[in-house]
Amino acid sequence: MGLVLWSVFHPSCFLSHPFLGILSQFRPEKNHRLQLDALALAKRRAKTKGDVIAGIRGKAAAAVSVDLSVISSARLKLVGSCRNADDEARLEALKKYAVEVGVGDSVDW
Repeated sequence: MGLVLWSVFHPSCFLSHPFLGILSQFRPEKNHRLQLDALALAKRRAKTKGDVIAGIRGKAAAAVSVDLSVISSARLKLVGSCRNADDEARLEALKKYAVEVGVGDSVDW
């Protein structure tokens, strides 16, 4: 499974926004649910202005500059195919799960 962070520049509207992109079939071993959990956790921490990068303390924390608005606006793009009815059911369950963990409006399928 590939996990890539891009910053996209769309010249027609002059907007720049970060997103995580995953290209893989919707199969159980790909663990797309973990990606949804990671996005939800990052957004929760950014919203509460908590430590976005776990384990950073003291002087090291002062050296790390994280724009929390970038994390708050980040999107997850899940692109892939379904082999069969089980995969299609898994995809629908993932969509529901995304809403449950609060990132349904931040995921592109």
